[in-house]
Amino acid sequence: MTVAPRRAAVWALVGLFVGLPRGALAQTPAPAVVSRPMVQRAGGLAVLAASSVAASRVGGGRGIAGVGLHLALTVGLGRGFEVDGGLGLRDPSDGARLAADRYARIDREDVYQVGNRTLGNPYLRARFALLDRPDVPVHVGLDALLVAPLAEQTALSLGVGAPVHLVLGARVRVESGLFLQVIPSDSSFLRNVVNVPLRVNVRLGAVVTLGLVTGLVAANVGRDTAEPVRIPLGLQGYLRVQPRTDVVFQVLYPALEPFGTDAMGFGVGILARR
Repeated sequence: MTVAPRRAAVWALVGLFVGLPRGALAQTPAPAVVSRPMVQRAGGLAVLAASSVAASRVGGGRGIAGVGLHLALTVGLGRGFEVDGGLGLRDPSDGARLAADRYARIDREDVYQVGNRTLGNPYLRARFALLDRPDVPVHVGLDALLVAPLAEQTALSLGVGAPVHLVLGARVRVESGLFLQVIPSDSSFLRNVVNVPLRVNVRLGAVVTLGLVTGLVAANVGRDTAEPVRIPLGLQGYLRVQPRTDVVFQVLYPALEPFGTDAMGFGVGILARR
């Protein structure tokens, strides 16, 4: 992608972010980031639209960079039950090669096998909250995940998970859990991914929340092709700009460890809820 079309794409995304929350959403304040429930209330709706820039030096050679876009919709369908779906797009050159939209999947680092083409495979996740009471600091749920193989040279993958969130007063929220994604295809080198994410968000004031993003990621567990455990590291933030709208951002190194994996990215977007 040449510089001019890339700039045009970025400005188009900026226009989308600016226009998204206007007029359509009620102005009753949404719950604070640290005290929100694990799942959307029945009839609740959350929309995430985010763009991202990814960069890497492939094999220590020339640097490459690309842009991506992630769109996601979460709907509360009943008491303690929600469905979340998302789709990624990348510029057809280096953005696709780097799967740049992953840096815009804020709070969704546990979704893999989305391919490295212009279209990122869409996913559908159902979450059921086993314990999600506001008067109890521990929130526990169950996830079921489907990643559809719409992108070229990708395969179907399925996942299960057990998210665990800990709310420490009105200022600190810890999100973790155990997630497994399986690719049941003999043609795929990547056959499974085990992910233990860790996000620690701290409310700094009435409108600002910052958080640490890290965890453990292991691929092809129990197979001869098992890969070293990766440790991501990142920073995320939320800025409340309207009662039900946050500007969100994320800076992420997908593999700070093992040393030598130098890809990184930055994502920014709008999270609007009603």
